[in-house]
Amino acid sequence: MVHAATGGGTRAKADVPGTRNLLEACKKAGTPHFFYISIVGIERIPLGYYKAKLECERLIEASGVPWSNLRATQFHQLMDGFLRMFSRVPLVLAVPKPFKFQPIETGEVADRMVDDAAKGPSGRLPDLGGPEVLTFGEIAKGWLQARGKRRPIVNLPLLGGTARGFREGYNCTPEHTDGKVTWGEWLERTYG
Repeated sequence: MVHAATGGGTRAKADVPGTRNLLEACKKAGTPHFFYISIVGIERIPLGYYKAKLECERLIEASGVPWSNLRATQFHQLMDGFLRMFSRVPLVLAVPKPFKFQPIETGEVADRMVDDAAKGPSGRLPDLGGPEVLTFGEIAKGWLQARGKRRPIVNLPLLGGTARGFREGYNCTPEHTDGKVTWGEWLERTYG
């Protein structure tokens, strides 16, 4: 059983009860392997969505159901979505430039999930990251270039523990650069 469902954002409050319900159903059915996909660094960044993912991980670990948990870095598509949101401001692209990300191709994550699931329950698996750690400023610059857009990229200063976590790169795993598709290659395939 692969659990990849999430409410995301403000709907993440459904993730914990949803995971609890799935675990109960798996216990009743005698599911031999519960596979969960999660996010690198969720225990170090105090974002509500990450707290919900961490609680789901804890429920799975304590459930008694045989399990595996793979944490991955942010998907290329998520970076694209963030930049689309930030670009709604006219004339400039205001982003938290020093935030660090290690974007990865969704297909690479899916392939790793299939490989790891076939091995059977393994507990917490090694993290999976994209091939490079970039600042959000670098990500934004490549995104504008790939789309043929010209806008000044200005820093959007954000404060607090969540912002500090992203500035420090707690959501990255530079020792696990297993992904092969770079941000630039993804942009070329998507917008080129």
